[in-house]
Amino acid sequence: MSVGRRLQRLVAKSLPGELRWRGFRLAAGEIELRRLDPAFYPPGGKEEKRGLPENFDTQRDEAVIRIDNGYATDHGATLTSSGQLLRELSREWNPQPYGHGRLQKPVWLPRAHQVPEAASITLEHNGNYCHFLFEGLPRLRILRRCHPDPALPVYANTGRTYQRELLPLFGVGPERLIPASDFPLLQAERLWVPTYAGCQGKCAPEAISYLRETLLPKLEAETPLRWLSRKIYVSRRDATSRRIQNEAEIEKRLAELGFECLCLSDLPVLAQIRAFAEARVVVTAHGASLTNIAFTAAGALMVEIFPDDINIANDCYQDLAKKVGVKGVYFKAPSVSVGVGGLAKDLTIPETLYEQIIALLKTDGII
Repeated sequence: MSVGRRLQRLVAKSLPGELRWRGFRLAAGEIELRRLDPAFYPPGGKEEKRGLPENFDTQRDEAVIRIDNGYATDHGATLTSSGQLLRELSREWNPQPYGHGRLQKPVWLPRAHQVPEAASITLEHNGNYCHFLFEGLPRLRILRRCHPDPALPVYANTGRTYQRELLPLFGVGPERLIPASDFPLLQAERLWVPTYAGCQGKCAPEAISYLRETLLPKLEAETPLRWLSRKIYVSRRDATSRRIQNEAEIEKRLAELGFECLCLSDLPVLAQIRAFAEARVVVTAHGASLTNIAFTAAGALMVEIFPDDINIANDCYQDLAKKVGVKGVYFKAPSVSVGVGGLAKDLTIPETLYEQIIALLKTDGII
């Protein structure tokens, strides 16, 4: 660590919480929602300030919370005017004490982009397709139910192409959007923050319905969907892990059986969703592409391939498949490490595993 950084940390530690936030963007500790007595807007409620109900649960109850002069960051943190972190509205996989994980190191910048009013739906995993679809976009439904102003500006993650493609389809066009990629820190005189749709890591049924009801009619209007008509193999050749090492051979053999071999990064997001919506079967290694199973027709088959040494008892995509009526099946393949973590592995599909997958497809009448 540089001498300048050490001095910065030393000075920051010696300051009271509010000055620590204003000078170094270090969270000034944490505070619970019910200690704020914030403006609380339940679904269908009138625009009047009301206290937080005693039994309020941010993972179960839909509401929008107003924080006067509050802050929002591009990585999903929500803070009071004095820099105290609201943990219930700042979801993280591995929460760290006294602040959001990205607010642990003192920095001089960024300055806050100040606006009179805005709603924030930014996320910690702001570049992950699954988190954006199931933890970001469904908050727009909650926002619309609780604060139905169609012109309210929305602070959202926009660093990925699919985010910029999807947000206008959910009513957040350029005239309403405050792009988090341009403004890492936002302060609003009236900051509105919707609760999340369900618990982390599981796709809430309401979120699935919202995504389907918003996007599938748009696809159908463009070109009628051919339900249960396509056999899809999704490649991860552009990813950093869970790539299939003998993929060229597997793709060739699957193509002979009528499979389309797709790399989703080559496609616009609506083309990706259409492919899954029309799929009779999807075969791929575990990864964010399987978020699109949310759009697949009931009765389809999902074949998911994992590294051979990982525990997948509560896998999110198997759970998602079950909720939309898709049969989810998984296999484990021999793997080699390519990084840190249980999923940082590349895979090989040996002949025995390929034959098991083919036998499953025959049993289900797909080939």
